Amino acid sequence: MGNSKETIKVDHHRPFYDSFWFHQAISNQVFLTNEEKTLFRGKMRCDIEIYQKIQVNPNSALFKQSDEMIVAEFKPCEEAINLEALQQAIRYADRLELEQRRKGKKAEKCTAIVCGFSISKHLYSWFDTHGIIPEEEEPGVYLIEGVAGNSVLKIVLLNKLVGDEYACFRVLGKNAKKDDIALFYDQAMTFDPDDEEAWDRIASVMEESRGYNTEMFEELIMEGRIKDFEQNGYRIGPRTLALHAARMEGLQEGLLKGKREGKREGKREGKEEGLQEGLLKGIREGKEEGLQEGLLKGKREGKEEGLQEGLLKGRDAALNQMVQLGIITPEQASEVRMNLVI
Repeated sequence: MGNSKETIKVDHHRPFYDSFWFHQAISNQVFLTNEEKTLFRGKMRCDIEIYQKIQVNPNSALFKQSDEMIVAEFKPCEEAINLEALQQAIRYADRLELEQRRKGKKAEKCTAIVCGFSISKHLYSWFDTHGIIPEEEEPGVYLIEGVAGNSVLKIVLLNKLVGDEYACFRVLGKNAKKDDIALFYDQAMTFDPDDEEAWDRIASVMEESRGYNTEMFEELIMEGRIKDFEQNGYRIGPRTLALHAARMEGLQEGLLKGKREGKREGKREGKEEGLQEGLLKGIREGKEEGLQEGLLKGKREGKEEGLQEGLLKGRDAALNQMVQLGIITPEQASEVRMNLVI
């Protein structure tokens, strides 16, 4: 069991593959696909290859009948679509056409699609520098011309797609809409409850969405619009159970790590606050001690000055009285005072 835990990996691409499968199922489209297709003798790999379209919805914003072969690259919501992703998708398309020729088949037109939730600022700047203006074919679907040579290049912002059949893509990102989550849940409830593969895929998408939109899921559960995972509101297969277990294990580990880091940070902040408080207290106490010492010193100095002043005044009064009694003359009294000052 210990080794099996180490091999479990939560992959953001897997829910995308499952959303793609779900989209086909509810939009009455049938494609023959390869997930994580290796190209050019295993040197390259694309996320999804559509090598044959059995049935295409003519109203589909994503997949047109004219697209003969499609390679799709996916960027999860943490990663913006960048120039490297476009270049990689183009290389996939070029290599796919090359492999067709090497096998003696007619080189079919290939469409490279990069799917994600945002476009990087650097890529926007690159478009501007090269005079490229993405053409919006449908909401969220942009045709990029002048870049891919013989291939067709498209960017698809999954959160911008319009239509109920794209709710399965929109729920994969952060800040998904509550109505989209509820809609996807309702669509999922139409599947055969005994179809383990279908529910494995559905649960994979639902778990991915819940990881990004936990509070929203709790609100929907409280409102009764969806059921909780643990209450088996939707069925799950062994693969999604493993993913769920890995996610929960990662969550617990993250919480423990957060507590440890928080404790260390708290100690540092407490030490700094204590140091500041100690300095202020020291200043206050030092000020008070200085005040007390100053008062004592002032008293001592005041007492000495008062004593000296008293002696002088006493001697002066005595001399005046002796002058009045005729014992000494005023001149003699003045001479005595001069001698006392000296």
